[in-house]
Amino acid sequence: MALRSFFFGLLGLAISAGLIYFAKPIAKALLSNFGIETEETRPYAATVIKATGNAYYKPFGRGMFAKLNTDHRLNLKDEIKTERDSRIHLKFKSGYEIEVLEESQAILDIWSSQGSNKPRYISFVRGDYRLLQKGEPGRLYIVKGSEVFAPSRPPVKNKKSFKIDPSTVSKPNNKEVDKLPDSAPADKTTTMPNKMPDKLASKGSETLSSAYIESVFLSRSQLFRRCQLTSVRDNKAATGNMLFSLVIEPNGRVNSVKLLQKNLNNTSLESCVSSVIERTKFKPFSGTAISLSYPLNFQ
Repeated sequence: MALRSFFFGLLGLAISAGLIYFAKPIAKALLSNFGIETEETRPYAATVIKATGNAYYKPFGRGMFAKLNTDHRLNLKDEIKTERDSRIHLKFKSGYEIEVLEESQAILDIWSSQGSNKPRYISFVRGDYRLLQKGEPGRLYIVKGSEVFAPSRPPVKNKKSFKIDPSTVSKPNNKEVDKLPDSAPADKTTTMPNKMPDKLASKGSETLSSAYIESVFLSRSQLFRRCQLTSVRDNKAATGNMLFSLVIEPNGRVNSVKLLQKNLNNTSLESCVSSVIERTKFKPFSGTAISLSYPLNFQ
């Protein structure tokens, strides 16, 4: 009887030790399978090289900020903030290093939910940053207001956005809308943003100038107008802003079109505009693919 009790005692200790050893990976797997993200399951975002003054971070799902220390590892969806006379030096796997300036607040996230090896971006709620070290092109983006851009290519201020004014035209019927051809000429009253490609070609290779890119999109203005007029005809929301990201491949074709931001609720208009952008063709070039953001302002 004593031997039997001793055996079951050892078995109980072994089971307890196994549960303790495997508790964390089991819990992590269960949380992941049920779509619940923890600090351990969320992909790596950046490392804090140095945090000075009153710098804080808040893990995703937590209600309070905690003091941020040097060498801290930040995960995707973490939020960071600095107060007066405080700064955060961040280093990314892509090689980029930026300094979040004082009185700033930002969220670290991933460009797409599909896979962890996607470009990171920092969405600034307030404040600004300073680029300390360039990294691999196309692997980090900054989001500020309605702009998305590479850290080394901040947009020129006071740029104009693409505008369509439905009040200048009568409400169309189906035939009038469908009559517009895919190769519609440019609308001379339309202004386009002075967008610069986020990726730069290496020396000796060819790329597309921002002026040429603008002229091509300008030639699609009637097609954007057609999308809006269809929404007007269907009594759907037809005024507001949209911000798209896209990639122009060396063969001149457009892919990876994504709607990043919007302030109107109209999936039909979003789909129509995305289709126009995807069908846009540029001249072939020998450089690297060009990533850029593209705002539309429907008025």
